[in-house]
Amino acid sequence: MEILPDAIRCQLPFRFAESMGAIQVRRVSSGLSGSAIYRVDRDSTGGIPWCVRAWPTDVAYDRINDLQTLVSALVRAGMEFIAGPVRWRDQSYVQESCGRYWDLAEWLPGSAVLSASAPPELWEQAGIALGRVHAAWRQFAVTSVATIHAMQSIGQDVLRDDSHTCWTRIRFAEHFLQDGLDQIQESVRRSDSDLGSLVTATVTCARKTLPTFVESLRVCAARKLRLQIVLRDVRPEHILFDAGKLTGIVDYDAIRWDSVSCDLARVMEPLSGPAADGWRALLRGYAHHSELDSFEIELLKTLHAANPILALLQWLTWNLVERREFASGADAIARMAQLAALIAIKP
Repeated sequence: MEILPDAIRCQLPFRFAESMGAIQVRRVSSGLSGSAIYRVDRDSTGGIPWCVRAWPTDVAYDRINDLQTLVSALVRAGMEFIAGPVRWRDQSYVQESCGRYWDLAEWLPGSAVLSASAPPELWEQAGIALGRVHAAWRQFAVTSVATIHAMQSIGQDVLRDDSHTCWTRIRFAEHFLQDGLDQIQESVRRSDSDLGSLVTATVTCARKTLPTFVESLRVCAARKLRLQIVLRDVRPEHILFDAGKLTGIVDYDAIRWDSVSCDLARVMEPLSGPAADGWRALLRGYAHHSELDSFEIELLKTLHAANPILALLQWLTWNLVERREFASGADAIARMAQLAALIAIKP
């Protein structure tokens, strides 16, 4: 859907909708999840642009409502780097059009610049921001118990199992060791895909490293881990900076109960490990508002090492075994290449 539907355009807040001819709408992203993102600007008077999101067709209204409630809690806590939901012209927070749900937020400025070579001060800012998010959601869970327990879409079932974070990944890795790797190899042999060399290198790496990761995750699973609401997809691409200042954390689709180590491991994805300057800087910033116990630090190290190979295997499964179609095939290929680089695979 390249053009913003008229039913959505006419629900833009009044100061935009009153002069429909004076706005510019650009589709800026299709999203690997199946969502579509549009930026809406005023031609003449400027002002803060809007971010219009069309959610994937399989996302339920209750899920969007839960996410908006949790994101709004961060905005109320004074986090200017979070894009809270904005009411449409009819005062609702969610519109339905063209078989999708739509929501609206202010467009956060900046660009994604975190990388292995980024200055430590940027990583420290990212740690401070993430620490604030985690601290605010811990407090929200204490002060809004009834609201939290009504949120079925954020994974209430995991609260009965504090080893959920580890066991889901253990089962995932064991699936590949049992027959998942063979399925990927067989699928690429049957296809005309040009991913053959990547599959060979990835499978070789997985057979060597997954048993060690499973063993480390089992050790972590035997310990009592704290669970809370986390972002779960807070990769470096989702953290924005402008003129050296953190201006945004975006993409809240994956919010659920999990360990804070899950978020930290994803943010640190491009870093080589605990010896990296960025690693130390991020944890130093995180400690301003949140603390990690020894179990969480150990889990962070394990997830940081295991995530790239597990994620690459997931992408290869989606692409070759399940034959999924992505809105942007080029973005999917780029993500696989990025993960391959992280684990030093050079097909």
